[in-house]
Amino acid sequence: MAVRHGVIGKRWLELGPDLWKGGKRGANVRPSPFGKLDEDFDDWRALHLSSGEEISGATFASPDLSSCRLDDVSIRNCRFDGGKSHKGRFARFVDDGNVWRDFSFVSCDFSQGSFGYGGSIFYDCTFDRCKLMEVSGFRAKFVRCRFERCKWGGVDWKACRFSDCDFIGRVEDSWFRGRFGTKHEERSYGKATGSPILGVDWSLAELRNVFFSHGVDLSTVVLPKDGRLIRFSNIHKVIENVRRAGDNGALTNLVEVGVFVRLFSAAAFEQRWWIFDVEELEDEFGKGISDFVSSLPPHL
Repeated sequence: MAVRHGVIGKRWLELGPDLWKGGKRGANVRPSPFGKLDEDFDDWRALHLSSGEEISGATFASPDLSSCRLDDVSIRNCRFDGGKSHKGRFARFVDDGNVWRDFSFVSCDFSQGSFGYGGSIFYDCTFDRCKLMEVSGFRAKFVRCRFERCKWGGVDWKACRFSDCDFIGRVEDSWFRGRFGTKHEERSYGKATGSPILGVDWSLAELRNVFFSHGVDLSTVVLPKDGRLIRFSNIHKVIENVRRAGDNGALTNLVEVGVFVRLFSAAAFEQRWWIFDVEELEDEFGKGISDFVSSLPPHL
């Protein structure tokens, strides 16, 4: 059932900030002051906090955060055990050191939000038709999560972990980094541990302009069924084969060969596994290079 924020959102304005303050992670269970809904969810619908406010150190059992307005709000050291949010607003929010279990986000807006400060973990969560525009991840971990028909763009997952997750629909303009690019970031957010991507299923996804760097192992991912993507275990050997093909005349467009070699030598810094989009290769470098790269074995 759709929630009209203006109808029930005003009730939150009378409550003081102490409702959101807790202690250590999960130390204080927070039942809704408005009781439970028929579906046995706690009634946190249309929760509205002002920019700069913080929810900290609390456990929420099966909260319904539908139509919440948590733009520019920090959520720190909390636990969310079950729950849902339909059309919740989390734009520019900060997720810091939380544990989310079995939570369903439907048509939520996370634009310019930040996931994972303090090593947040999402277990068995669903992101369905959510807006993930210009989202940043900092050592967040997603386990058995599902991303379905979301809107992606300008997404940067730094040192995040995705284990046994499913992606459905178009995934575009996103960067998966196996670890932080600088020592300063590592000191600020903590060192990444474990495999960046393990058992991820993209078979029902369409990947466009998706990049991987800093040691992302792509050996266990399931590629989309459309056949546009090809995977290699060593991008540096692909680059060397293209270079040699230009030297020995197998590839005649030496300008495009040079561009290919320079571009991917720079892009593949600290990265071995690589996924090419055959259509993009042909558009950018011509059919000769596209066909040549497609003919190479996956393990050179």
